[in-house]
Amino acid sequence: MLVQRCALNHHRLILPVSVTKPHFGADGFVSNFTLHQYNALIDTGAQRTVVSRSVVAEHALFRTGHMEFGGLHGTQTHSRYLASIGLWAKRVERDASSADFENTELSLFSIEEPCEVVDMQENTNFDLILGFDILKMFSFKFEAKEKMFEIIIAP
Repeated sequence: MLVQRCALNHHRLILPVSVTKPHFGADGFVSNFTLHQYNALIDTGAQRTVVSRSVVAEHALFRTGHMEFGGLHGTQTHSRYLASIGLWAKRVERDASSADFENTELSLFSIEEPCEVVDMQENTNFDLILGFDILKMFSFKFEAKEKMFEIIIAP
């Protein structure tokens, strides 16, 4: 199964992800990811995924429109973009030990369909916020004693 484990980082769950501009090919959407990783904050209370404006510019994401979006700083108008997102995870057996997990290489799991994301101001702690629109695709486990969060990407 593909799993990513995250330790709490200053009370935040941060996950490595990649972003790219989706391209329309003969067989549908095509996503050409680079190996560059961004820090994504896991926010189960956020309805939508948001991406920093620098990531939007870096990948020249396709703007799909605008929307009113409520956030920490109140309701503001934000641009919407189409993005392909990939999550970095490790392929491990269901009951893998911590040592086995640590010695396994990361693999990129590309979400099949591009998603519509909203832009956000720059943040020094993370580049994206993964909202429920993406998180609903996965299963989660939280180990309170170890302060470890696990996202199960594929069985």
